[in-house]
Amino acid sequence: MHLIRIGKLTALIFALFAAGYLNAAPKPDFLFKDAMVLSAAHDTALTGTAKPGDKVTVKVRGAEIKAKADKDGRFKVVIPPLGVVREPFAITVSDSTGEASVKDCLSGLLILAGGQSNMEVPVKEALNPVEEAAAADYPMIREFKVAHDFNFTPQTTLKGEWTKVVPATASKIGAVGYYTARILHKELGGIPVGIINNSVSASPIQSWLPEEYLKSDKRFAKYFVKRFEDYRALGREGVIRRRAELCDTLFQTDSGNEGLAKGWNEGAKEDWKDIEIPNPLERVYGEASDGSYWFAREIEIPSSLAGKPMEFKATSLDDHDITYFNGVEIGRTGEETPNPFDTPRAYKIPANLVKAGKNVISIRIFDSAHAGGIFPEKIFLLANDGSEINLKGPWKVAAEKILPARKWHPDYLPLVKINRNGATLYNAMFAPLKGVKVDAILWYQGESNAGDKLYSEVFKTLISTWRNHLDSPAAPFVFVQLASYRARPKDAADSGSWPMTRWAQEEALELDRVRMVPAIDIGDEFRIHPLNKQEVGRRAALWLLQDFFAPERFKNSIALPTAVPTRITEDGKIVIKIKNGKGLKTTDGKAPRCFSVAGEYDRKKRKTPAVWADAEIKGDEIIVAIPKDLPSPAVLRYAWHMNPDVNIVNDKNMPLIPFQMLLNVKK
Repeated sequence: MHLIRIGKLTALIFALFAAGYLNAAPKPDFLFKDAMVLSAAHDTALTGTAKPGDKVTVKVRGAEIKAKADKDGRFKVVIPPLGVVREPFAITVSDSTGEASVKDCLSGLLILAGGQSNMEVPVKEALNPVEEAAAADYPMIREFKVAHDFNFTPQTTLKGEWTKVVPATASKIGAVGYYTARILHKELGGIPVGIINNSVSASPIQSWLPEEYLKSDKRFAKYFVKRFEDYRALGREGVIRRRAELCDTLFQTDSGNEGLAKGWNEGAKEDWKDIEIPNPLERVYGEASDGSYWFAREIEIPSSLAGKPMEFKATSLDDHDITYFNGVEIGRTGEETPNPFDTPRAYKIPANLVKAGKNVISIRIFDSAHAGGIFPEKIFLLANDGSEINLKGPWKVAAEKILPARKWHPDYLPLVKINRNGATLYNAMFAPLKGVKVDAILWYQGESNAGDKLYSEVFKTLISTWRNHLDSPAAPFVFVQLASYRARPKDAADSGSWPMTRWAQEEALELDRVRMVPAIDIGDEFRIHPLNKQEVGRRAALWLLQDFFAPERFKNSIALPTAVPTRITEDGKIVIKIKNGKGLKTTDGKAPRCFSVAGEYDRKKRKTPAVWADAEIKGDEIIVAIPKDLPSPAVLRYAWHMNPDVNIVNDKNMPLIPFQMLLNVKK
């Protein structure tokens, strides 16, 4: 009898714990944590859990707001707009079981920053990271970094913490969001700014859209939802478990550094093979070539740099490495580093190791699986005077231990990249933000959809979907157009896939209260994450100040020079009228660059002929001469390349926006 009673009591206690309210105070939802920033202009929906059926009281700045928890223990109260509040305040939530408090809150601007890695890149990986972090004493600017996750169904909660921007934390804060917020904070009288950083590296746009939209059109379903459906049955936990199981069967283990005893740290031996860097080691040793390998190269150091410290830098090495300079280890990245194949290296070279003339750099690479070796975007030595010694080119390579590659299960990579499928990030990281009213949205994404013909349509849908989901239909939406990237074009026809994506992004300007930040002039040949995030943030902030937050004071602060319909003169000149072309000039005083004329598509050769064209500026017009060696000019292009060498700006120092237009205007 007693056992039965004890069993029933135990069951009751367990049920109470499961319900989450046994002797527990109410619990506000994920966004309501210490150091939160509320929107000063909008009401704030405070939701959370409390004792089912109990009365809930919320106190904030002298006001009391009451509600009742439903049968599941969920409650919602609406905090009216508080206006700008710079002095920290608390929000308390109580029911009959106790009280919870959210401390150190402020009220100001609340901005959502979304997209992929260029939005996620922290201050420490942008321009002047040490100086910027040291000077970042802005405790009224705070970032809520949404923890990465994925799911197959829309969620109601997520993980993350609010972090104040101070020197001790600034290096980890998202750079674009911070540099935008810093200007807003300064120019708007020290207003608090909260940034919800909701970004994931390499995420395509479809992962941020709801399933029902992606299934509404067979084109979207074909490209964006297939893998989502393939793995839905596994569920989130099943995907994580299966991924770990497959991982254990794929990756090799390093048995130790055997090349060091052979003196390979001092440079290449006679029997080493040639390899051109950047290249995976498979280029020399074939596909079945996991294991440990050594790379070496001789470098000439000028006498002016001898006896001075340097730094070895590479945007990545694949996978683990030990790097030596003149035989001495200067740094290593091992198994303890998450995603070592995608981790930038920066190893200090002591002054006493740097000598005039021949120096040797040796790198031991252990490749645990898949492609490996040295194929970074950039690899160089950085001198203390700021000069760089490029390390791309001929190297030597030797195999220390070749391990036969293990067969990859066809599910492994799709499972690793599960969050690149339609709706997976929307469900886990965006759906929980439903009804969180924001003052603006920043967006930096597009690299993972480069060349996608559907991007324009899907991007415009994302803008409206996000605004509506956040109950912020009029929120300004400021996006960054893809920056310049990769090598300069070899010829006029060398366009690549990014120009069409830039054009697709620009089409979103058809929507109300949407603004574009150009970045065609501040990209980087070697980095898909260009360093100058300060200028990106400045341009984004100027749009917000000029058109939305302080239009009278910031009138005429920013305008983008864009081409409008043109005409062809009798003598074969193309006259391009430039909207917002006041003060049009070149940044270097030379002739305008990056104009080209293309002919009709050649179906036999499967390419479009194109040649460079000379141009000159006259007032707010640009005159382009039609090349004589192109008999059938069809299209005029400007900066229609991955990394054009642009030099045209207006009086606001904004770059001319890339374009292409048909030459079907009658003379």
